[in-house]
Amino acid sequence: MTVKHTKVDTILGETLLVFDDETLIGLYQPTQPNYPKVDTIGEFVEPDYFSFAVTELKNYFDFKQSLFLTPISAKGTEFQEKVWLALSEIPFGETITYSVLAERIGQPKAVRAVATAVGQNPITVIIPCHRIVSKDGKSVKYSGGATNKELLLNLEKDNS
Repeated sequence: MTVKHTKVDTILGETLLVFDDETLIGLYQPTQPNYPKVDTIGEFVEPDYFSFAVTELKNYFDFKQSLFLTPISAKGTEFQEKVWLALSEIPFGETITYSVLAERIGQPKAVRAVATAVGQNPITVIIPCHRIVSKDGKSVKYSGGATNKELLLNLEKDNS
């Protein structure tokens, strides 16, 4: 296992991509509380080293792509991974609530635990935690910040 990272400028700010060989294991916005310390995540490489993932991300932000094909691997507890998989199944341009997400994973009473797992998502944007809203349809807390969440939701709404 060879962990490497790069940084790319996006509409969300300088975005950190972390790879384990050819698999994306982290995509972080600078405002996230779980943003890793760069000196703990392997060698820095230029963005063109992971050109496929960088191109897909750029295409997403340029309204040219809504589905990601970059191989990903989000490592967490069994519960977190179940939540992240369910997040990945929310279609582009759609939103759901934490309670709907909890129901989808078969744990309707675990809404708070689901919310915690959503907040610990290590691969934002591609695992679309920004697609979670409150019961009244309004935006809820987002680890990448409220401004970035609105940017992502509006980008998808305007292009779906």
